[in-house]
Amino acid sequence: GFWDAEVTMRAGRPSSTGEVPILLTVSQGPLFYLTPPRVEAGPTHQQNVEARLAGFAGEPATATLIREARMKVEQYFRNRGYNFAVVKMFPEEDGTNLTLVFRVEQGQQYRIENITVSGNDEIPKKEILERFRGFKGGRYRAEDIENEVRKLYQTGAFQSIRLEEVLRDNGTLDLNIIIEESRPEGYYVYAGYGTFEGPIIGGGYYHRNFLGKLWNLSGGVEFSQIGGLGELRVTEPRFLGEDIAFTARIFALARLFDGYNRNEVGWGLEAAWRRDAYQARIYFNNSFISTSPDGLPRSALGPTDYFVHRIGLEQTYDKRDSPVIPTDGYLLRLNTEAGLT
Repeated sequence: GFWDAEVTMRAGRPSSTGEVPILLTVSQGPLFYLTPPRVEAGPTHQQNVEARLAGFAGEPATATLIREARMKVEQYFRNRGYNFAVVKMFPEEDGTNLTLVFRVEQGQQYRIENITVSGNDEIPKKEILERFRGFKGGRYRAEDIENEVRKLYQTGAFQSIRLEEVLRDNGTLDLNIIIEESRPEGYYVYAGYGTFEGPIIGGGYYHRNFLGKLWNLSGGVEFSQIGGLGELRVTEPRFLGEDIAFTARIFALARLFDGYNRNEVGWGLEAAWRRDAYQARIYFNNSFISTSPDGLPRSALGPTDYFVHRIGLEQTYDKRDSPVIPTDGYLLRLNTEAGLT
């Protein structure tokens, strides 16, 4: 916020090693403060945007806050379908007060006429167009389209995704989705050591475009000195055409414990979805467990062959400002599970 700060630099006397010290003298000047920003746009938009910017008044005029104010103005118009609005910002000084003036050429709103896909190779166009079907004929909001693009990236099947907008004079636009596919399948191996498991070695296979439907297939095995495990799972990221990730899996697990051995095989189903800050996962697992003595008497093991059925619901409500380094907000979690043998 010290916009009149002046910095002078001069070189000092060289040292015996030839190094030259640099001396900086700073005259910081006064600290500037923001006044209520002004917005030059249509009457309705002007009042609404200025109300959203009122909280900046009285704050130091730092570069961070100025950028944040501009982003709020741009986001306001983008959220209302003015994706090509031009926002120009001019500062006006009055002593140590700084007024931000925003002049907005909002342009017009567009409706999506046609959506096309290009650049695809192994991924069928219909699998991508299905995700954008609901946008056709509606008002073009870049943020909604970009959210859907992020979900496509999360499948792991795309190297890049670009949007090309073709504007028309009648207030419509054509949207071309230009994609570059990534390598859909691969293998991996790993090794390690655990204080309980001892040496560990494992590996697996994955396919991000299984059956050409953007399904995620993965399988892997792991071995250690106390046994081994294996799992095969497939995930449909848009179950029934909705933003629900549906997963089916089968697994096997063998463990060698002190006094007894335990083997388990089973299958499971789960569905996960997210709506804004709310996220949920419901699951059902069914497995058959068999234990055998290895030092302990059989009578100490209890039932040796039995089924286990589990059903559960995990719920999360996340209002933190950042999931990595949160400084504000809160996180709620509720896990519920029931089992039957």
